[in-house]
Amino acid sequence: MIYRSIVLLLLAITGLGTGLHAQSDVLFTYDGRQVTVDEFRYVFFKNNPAKKDPSLQDLQEYLDLYINFKLKVAEAEAARVDTIPTVRRDLNNYTDQLFRSYLERTLLDTLVREAYERMHHDIRASHILVSVGQDATPDDTLIAWELAMNIRQRLLRRGSNFEAIALEESQDRFASENRGDLGYLTTLTLPFYHFENTLYNTPENQVSMPVRTSLGYHLLRPVARRPAMGTVTVKHLLLKLDEDSSEEDVQKAQARI
Repeated sequence: MIYRSIVLLLLAITGLGTGLHAQSDVLFTYDGRQVTVDEFRYVFFKNNPAKKDPSLQDLQEYLDLYINFKLKVAEAEAARVDTIPTVRRDLNNYTDQLFRSYLERTLLDTLVREAYERMHHDIRASHILVSVGQDATPDDTLIAWELAMNIRQRLLRRGSNFEAIALEESQDRFASENRGDLGYLTTLTLPFYHFENTLYNTPENQVSMPVRTSLGYHLLRPVARRPAMGTVTVKHLLLKLDEDSSEEDVQKAQARI
């Protein structure tokens, strides 16, 4: 039966098997299971893409390998090898590698297109930060979240002043100087993807939901949008002076620079 099915498989592969229903034929059985010509044909070409016109010997050699593979899998399943902790760890690691590889292939184009579209505009943003460390306990994280939500409720009230509330509530160390104003930002300039994503997806003059970064929870408010100004590369020379440098040291540094 195997030889007959290989002949049908060869006919199906070469296009001569039309009408013979070769691809649904059972190629071989093992452990009460069936392997069809169609399954074998798919696996053969997946692993031998260069052999577009295989010979009967090519098929027979690969069939021997495939039968041994199926028997080994059945034996491993019967022995419940998949329940051994070390095997499960290796399987999980392999699955994780495949998953990451899939994400790299499928998401890269999407992320590139997203960044390209965002590069057309700069967005001026304000924010309020509620600090909470990445290693914070669940209780501390919840406290920070609830504080951020309470601040957001204040910001949503009619007549609320974002700058005043930022000066009062934001735990960003620059809030006392900029009152939450971050200036114009553009894509790929910040190390926080979720921060950028929230910034570009929040309507102008609306306050976002809290977004978490390694610094804590941010409330974002886009306030203006302009065509991207582009970037420049800058080099500089620095002569460092201490804050308590004497006037003489300052003059020497000025003369030297």
